[in-house]
Amino acid sequence: MKLKSYDLSHIAHSDPDQQSGNTDNNDNTSVSQIVIHQQKKPKDSTSEPGERPVREVWHRRKSSWRDDNGFWTNNGRDESDSASRTKKPSLTAGSFEDILDRLGCFGPFQVITLLSYLLMEIASAFIVFIPIFVGTSPESMAYNCTTGASDEHFKVNETSNFIGSIRQMIDSPFHYKSIADEWDLRCEKAWISDVFTSCLMIGMIVGNLSVSLLADWYGRRQTYLLILCIMFFGTLMSALSPTIYIYAVARFIAGIGFCGCINVSSMAVMEFMTPKWRSLSNCLGPMGEGVMLLSCIAYFIRPWRLLYLATAVPYVLIIPIYFFLPESPRWLIRNKKLKEAHDVLGYMAKINGKEPISYDLLEALQKQEEKETESLKAKKLSYMEFVRNKSLFVTSLYLFAIWFSWNVAYYGISYNIRNVPGNLYFNVILIGLANAVGQRISMPLSDWVGRRKAVLCGMVLSAVFLVALAICFLTISVGSYLILIVCFVGLLGMSCTRAATRLLSGESFPTAVRTMGLGVGGLGANIAGVVTPQVAYLGSRWPALPFFIFSVVSVLGSLVVFMMKETKDTPLSDNVKSGNKNKGTNGNK
Repeated sequence: MKLKSYDLSHIAHSDPDQQSGNTDNNDNTSVSQIVIHQQKKPKDSTSEPGERPVREVWHRRKSSWRDDNGFWTNNGRDESDSASRTKKPSLTAGSFEDILDRLGCFGPFQVITLLSYLLMEIASAFIVFIPIFVGTSPESMAYNCTTGASDEHFKVNETSNFIGSIRQMIDSPFHYKSIADEWDLRCEKAWISDVFTSCLMIGMIVGNLSVSLLADWYGRRQTYLLILCIMFFGTLMSALSPTIYIYAVARFIAGIGFCGCINVSSMAVMEFMTPKWRSLSNCLGPMGEGVMLLSCIAYFIRPWRLLYLATAVPYVLIIPIYFFLPESPRWLIRNKKLKEAHDVLGYMAKINGKEPISYDLLEALQKQEEKETESLKAKKLSYMEFVRNKSLFVTSLYLFAIWFSWNVAYYGISYNIRNVPGNLYFNVILIGLANAVGQRISMPLSDWVGRRKAVLCGMVLSAVFLVALAICFLTISVGSYLILIVCFVGLLGMSCTRAATRLLSGESFPTAVRTMGLGVGGLGANIAGVVTPQVAYLGSRWPALPFFIFSVVSVLGSLVVFMMKETKDTPLSDNVKSGNKNKGTNGNK
């Protein structure tokens, strides 16, 4: 028995209680009752060709093609075919996080991604800290500008064990030449060594702005591979530099690679993580381990050119990284590269042992994003977007201030390492240890108290120990081991702040401009690197004054953190229109 289409339409569009002349309850049967009654047919009954069963018509009208199991059916396919059923996608701001949950929040694929993107931070640490070992030698530090030779009657300052360690190194069998020895950068030419540092800083500024832009335009993977090649070229060029001018250019190139590596690696890894695991992207980088490894290598390899060549060895990892390095699926979807995104997510599902997602789901996700970004037709955004968009402008301004403040304190402590007692190589190992421990502490701290409070804790801790360092210079001997302990704890606090700040920065910007946003914040760090030595120069007359200034700047930076919106457990946004907006102290706590 079949229900005529006009009968079903008439019943469905009329109120049973308003049927004229019908007072019998049996005549006021609802649509659902009719459907149930009509379906009581023999099992062998069949529908005529071209007609759908009544139950399917009922679902078409009342449930929008949803079957009993909650699946959505495809047009022209048999509903009994389980392979044609897909759950309705949740087209919300966090829909990509839902995909990551389905494919494995943190599995073998994420481990491979972490290693591929973060392992080369070891090489980036070599670039920044190698001047400590190649810039000067024991002989050049004991050089007498008046006599033009090493002072054989070099007197050890009883208040500075650091000078004593220099004398011991001169007498050791590891006598070697440095850049200062080879190019005679002593006495009236000593300022040239500072020029090399300035070239590195200028390269960092260029890298922050240019590489971040390339990563948002052309993808994380291609940009990261390009940056590794730039770092390798800068390191090799430094080792083979015939003149100081070529060496200065090499340091500039290495600076570009350093900031590009740091910015792209942390942001790319973040885009593969769900909110629960996102802190790993900025807390597992082996920067501190790289500093410790460099100190050990430099102890055994003293000639500066050989040391540079030794630090170029890790770049052989570029070959396996090329084959395992994945592109960010967030970036691919945002740039309408659905096939590539589907391939990456399919590989993720295979490695993590999960069922792959359908291509239709990605298409639906992209359509939803296109609706949200109708006002932004440009595919490639530039830094002008940070001027036009109020939310981006305010967020980047706050992060610029935070990056500047913690870097002032970080560089202020680092520049004082030369005044602490003990062996230089051991002290540099302590610097690396402080960086490593601080980063690891930031991971549980950021998940426990939130990103903002983690930044605040690190900056306040450093401010306290900066004041303690100033008091040490006023009351006790410069060579006291107490200064070493204070410097270690201060660096630990700043390293914790650095990891939490990078995490907060990445989560505060949408995918379309995420690395550019981090580049703007990193610009504040580079400016701090230029300003801090000038402030530290005040210590030549008032040793404690620079540390009081650094502590005040650190406290002011911690206050700016409260102007930011908390990003813990929030999904990453993918477009500028839906980017996080700062609401001052009234934002989410």
